[in-house]
Amino acid sequence: MKSKAKVIQDYSRNAIADYKAGDTKAGNYEKKKALEMGAGEGPSMYGSKSPMEMKGSWMSKHCSK
Repeated sequence: MKSKAKVIQDYSRNAIADYKAGDTKAGNYEKKKALEMGAGEGPSMYGSKSPMEMKGSWMSKHCSK
């Protein structure tokens, strides 16, 4: 597993490369991720909600019986 510093460095390097290639949308994404990691807001698969706040599973909401 990569260290936090390496992940931030990778995001930053990718953002610079994207800006140089003219892909500002991807560059902005990489810059945002680098700032989030630097601020301690690591990747989360639940977004802003914690698993305890989520009511029921996806399957129970979207599948008929």
